[in-house]
Amino acid sequence: LCMAQLFLGSLLAGLAIWKLSIQLHIYSRGDWPLYSGILVLLSGWSGLVLVCCCRYYYPGSKHHTCIFPIKTSSILLSLFISLISSLLTLVSSISHLLHLITFHSSHCSQPPPPPGWPPLSCLCLSESRLWEQGELVYPGSSCAQINTFLHPLLLSLTILNLLAMISSLSYMLLLSCSKHNLTFRNWRNSRKTEISEGCHTPMLSRNVM
Repeated sequence: LCMAQLFLGSLLAGLAIWKLSIQLHIYSRGDWPLYSGILVLLSGWSGLVLVCCCRYYYPGSKHHTCIFPIKTSSILLSLFISLISSLLTLVSSISHLLHLITFHSSHCSQPPPPPGWPPLSCLCLSESRLWEQGELVYPGSSCAQINTFLHPLLLSLTILNLLAMISSLSYMLLLSCSKHNLTFRNWRNSRKTEISEGCHTPMLSRNVM
């Protein structure tokens, strides 16, 4: 699941970089869903480090230099990153879907671009106001290019974000219900109980007093 997140995050980041390079790095308000790939990569990376480089150390177990003792804070941090990643990918997939629906019912034209913009820019107006109030602006691309690649791009981004959300949620579920976590937690609680019972001061009999 961590490798799946890294793979999906790389695809999302690659598509985002390609989309922004077409726009000649001119950013618009509707570009924020493209950044979901960063959190997916961060979630996969943190999970991979937790799985590969952290272990539970029982008494007498051999320690390794590149393996660190696992802590509750590490598990909670990894779960928190995965939770934020799954929420952002859910919101991004919905945003891309709304963008696709709005674009599907729009009419595009190429008006004179504003100062500082590339000569080729496309403006699409739609009666549907689900995304960007129905005013879709695509700098750096002609309307013919937008009509060619935007449909498959938005559909791919929607599907990839949904798959990334499923991977993050599955990772969170497996990490929370892991057999090793439950075993170590039970062992640690039993050790705490034994230590607390062993630390009680013995009561002296009245005859001894």
